[in-house]
Amino acid sequence: MGMTLTRWELIDLAVALLFSIHGRAPAEPAFASPTALVAAPDGSQLFIACATANQVAVFDTESAGTTHRIEVPAPPLGLTLSRNGALLYVSCAAPLSTICVIDTSRREIIERIQAGHTAMAPVLSPDEKTLYVCNRFNDDVSVIDLAAGRKTKRVRVEREPVAAAITPNGQYLVVANHLHAGAANHVRVGASVSIIDTTAGRVAKDIPLTEGAGLLRGAAVSPDGRFAAVTFVRARYWLSTTGVELGRINCNALGLLDMERLELLGILLLDQTAYGAANPWAVTWTTDGKTIVVSHAGTHELSLVDAPVEADPSSFFNLRIGTYANDGRNIRPPPKHPVRVRKRLPLPGNGPRALAVAGSKLYVANYFSDNLCRIDLTTPEPSVEALQLVLRPKTGKEGWTSQAPPLVSPRSTLASRSADHPIPDVSGLSFAEPEVTDAVERVPADRFG
Repeated sequence: MGMTLTRWELIDLAVALLFSIHGRAPAEPAFASPTALVAAPDGSQLFIACATANQVAVFDTESAGTTHRIEVPAPPLGLTLSRNGALLYVSCAAPLSTICVIDTSRREIIERIQAGHTAMAPVLSPDEKTLYVCNRFNDDVSVIDLAAGRKTKRVRVEREPVAAAITPNGQYLVVANHLHAGAANHVRVGASVSIIDTTAGRVAKDIPLTEGAGLLRGAAVSPDGRFAAVTFVRARYWLSTTGVELGRINCNALGLLDMERLELLGILLLDQTAYGAANPWAVTWTTDGKTIVVSHAGTHELSLVDAPVEADPSSFFNLRIGTYANDGRNIRPPPKHPVRVRKRLPLPGNGPRALAVAGSKLYVANYFSDNLCRIDLTTPEPSVEALQLVLRPKTGKEGWTSQAPPLVSPRSTLASRSADHPIPDVSGLSFAEPEVTDAVERVPADRFG
């Protein structure tokens, strides 16, 4: 009897014949989409999670080039490295995710551990015996015993955990919930940060941020463990959408937590009056603990923030109307150590989603332009150096041109579609910048002062 092939089998056969004639497929993927990175202890190498390529790239910081690529089974959305740099833990996101343990000297996977739906943000305990992994769409965190190579517990959190950081003593795991847990039509809507007691294996406290808080993306803990920081967008859903100026619809913020009292210390708004700071994404502290760095995936830049010195809420500008009204009697003195945006650095790349500190150097991974940035933070006026990750330019990812200049306008307080297409806001509506095409005016930043 003759063999009948289906249409899809014929296509597979044609592709196989094509490769047999023209050789193997190119090793370098069309897109890399760097979404996470971590630096080796000595700063000589970076390990970069390339989500679209399903690879981890090994980048040599001295020669400023990619030396190796390690294939992984699914899009890698998170990385963490052992203290000695020997083992790299990669969360490969899928409905049934895999944690790949990579021997960095051999550059190969030596172990695979099962995780939940869309695993991301792996975090090692200080003793390196336990790995914590956020399972975004299971709304929980896996607790993995690394000696046994399996999960021992799953801790339920509020909703869509996407980022996590652990205190230096290992007592608390700070988990950023991407969205609020309640219905979108409640009178009060806002996401919270879950604090997991690692000894008890449960949530010690859920810390609400503020009304309208959502789209949490990054989490970090200060080097001394005194504070934690999370990036988020605040949607002012209670106001009519009659304008976008001054953050009337959305504003972009950094929340600081007091890790001794387990409470919100203060909120720093990252937008300037006529210059928004759309899509705050990754966040990290410098090694000296004096500066917090925030990446803005929508406006393609960094904010350098003066970190809190003491747990004093008056270090933050109070968001309540009338707080600073002068009644002639109670005049508040200025804070001794204000928490404020010291500087904003534009980047030669699009969609900065990941940060890594290596000594005095800061590295930034740009998701859409497939490149890195290197910044020396010790200089008074930091300069930005662009480093190539994928050599050839690319266009068309998700309908976007990666070489397009960033859209800077008063509306940049809104969630930009270039950062994550599309991004809903926490009220259940979707406010976003228009698509960056030739029909959209790209407004120079200096037009607004």
